[in-house]
Amino acid sequence: MVDIEAIKEFLTPYLEMLKDLNFTYDNPLFWAGLIILFIILSRSWHTGNAFLFLSLIALILLGTTKLEGLVADMLIKNGSTFDPLLIRLFSGFLIAIMFIYYAFVKEA
Repeated sequence: MVDIEAIKEFLTPYLEMLKDLNFTYDNPLFWAGLIILFIILSRSWHTGNAFLFLSLIALILLGTTKLEGLVADMLIKNGSTFDPLLIRLFSGFLIAIMFIYYAFVKEA
């Protein structure tokens, strides 16, 4: 029998990371979400386009998290505070541009 409470306890830290917009390669919920999106997108897009789009999205999100960490570490060492809003807005802008391109422009 499946222990729902144990699964919930196991997945809760990963869900909290996603809520904080902290994307890491070892988060199973991050990859599960991308796989679910791939299945949904591959129904209306070409499979290759859906895969490439979501691969780029994953790279942008992982890179954003890494960049936030690096910048925060540098600023904290100098005694400054850090708000990752600009980095997150820029990555959101990139994702929006890519979505528009793949959804409306690219037809191959």
